[in-house]
Amino acid sequence: MHNLMILIVIIVICVILYRKSKKVQLNKKPKNIKYPYHAVNLLTPAEKLFYNALKNAIGTEYSIMCKVRLEDIINVKRNANNYMSHRGRIKSRHIDFVIVNCDIRTVCTIELNDRSHNRPDRRQRDKFIREALSSAGIILHEITCRRSYDPEMLKKLIMTQKSQSKSNLTLCMSNT
Repeated sequence: MHNLMILIVIIVICVILYRKSKKVQLNKKPKNIKYPYHAVNLLTPAEKLFYNALKNAIGTEYSIMCKVRLEDIINVKRNANNYMSHRGRIKSRHIDFVIVNCDIRTVCTIELNDRSHNRPDRRQRDKFIREALSSAGIILHEITCRRSYDPEMLKKLIMTQKSQSKSNLTLCMSNT
């Protein structure tokens, strides 16, 4: 019995020492670690062209947010069945552009569709995003990628949302 107690004490001491050594290893950071990352442009050339046209169209009345996570503009209702499954479908998807008013409230969203949106997997993704945004009451404009954009057409597109956010817009302007 005495030998068994000694053996248990030795095992406990070994476990404690092993765990401490693991903690020390985790806390040690190599001095010359090289991470495999590199900087990229936030927007593709086509997105940048559209962004500039959109910026000219809306002026200072609204702001443009680029590549916004879908989960940042819509959420799953807490009491929804399969909450985590529904959340998983929105947490890693992005919207190309979100137009917001001065309160940073979403006025509308814009997806710039290039040829990749003709692929079956992209069509399925686009359908999901369209339905998810619609269920949350958020307008989605899907715009075909072009070599140039008419700022007046873009302005009309955005201004059709103005009546929905007019009270917020008036409030923002009176606070400045």
